Amino acid sequence: MAKSLSGKLDINEMTAQAANSQRAPEQPTPQAPAQKEYIALIGHGAFADKTALIPIRLHNTDLSGARFEALIKAARLRFDKYTLVLMDSIENHLIGSGGRAKAQDWIRTNKDVLTPKDIDSIITWANIRDMAGFARKHSMLELLYQTNDDARYYVNWACAQRMQAIKAQCIRNGVTFDEKKMMKNVLNYRLEELAGLSMLRDKADMPEICSEDFVNDDLLYDRLSSEKLAMPRVLPVTFQLIDELPPLSLED
Repeated sequence: MAKSLSGKLDINEMTAQAANSQRAPEQPTPQAPAQKEYIALIGHGAFADKTALIPIRLHNTDLSGARFEALIKAARLRFDKYTLVLMDSIENHLIGSGGRAKAQDWIRTNKDVLTPKDIDSIITWANIRDMAGFARKHSMLELLYQTNDDARYYVNWACAQRMQAIKAQCIRNGVTFDEKKMMKNVLNYRLEELAGLSMLRDKADMPEICSEDFVNDDLLYDRLSSEKLAMPRVLPVTFQLIDELPPLSLED
């Protein structure tokens, strides 16, 4: 049976911190269009777990607003509880600094969806980095990347998927995209992310609900290494706009 992760913060504390954190004065904005509604479809697999991990990768727009609300609604139907992994400080690999501030913005945006009765625990990336064994896993993954062709292939594949998403966001937002610099940053993010995910697998063997492309082999790096490097089992999630669903018909 999966063990529960002991979170350092509870949801009431986190929302209070977000509300009290410094932010720029709000400016009048034009009235926003009606929010789109989604349903989330979580893959089933052969998992009978009653708890799940939901890592909040702050650069992933699927994990905020209407889509995140749809994901939580779907998770409530499948699981008794879930653990939120707030990936705040690791985001600094992609944005330079300000990962914690970005996490506070995420909490303010999504606080109405985060209900204490659903949440088993909340952990931040700093909690994970402080776990005994994290540095060793991180070093082993860096070594695997440098010395093992299979490990390097799959790490690079994951980095390429994330690069495409970040580049698309930069283009939409009119931000300059430095591909060479970003590739290095994404690689550092991925290697640290893998070390953290492996720590979570060691501490509590729960499936991860994931909306990104993933390698469907939780023991891949474990087989390639003398270190314990199993990853969480993955349950993919996809989103569908309700307005785009085909109409129901009672006809044959």
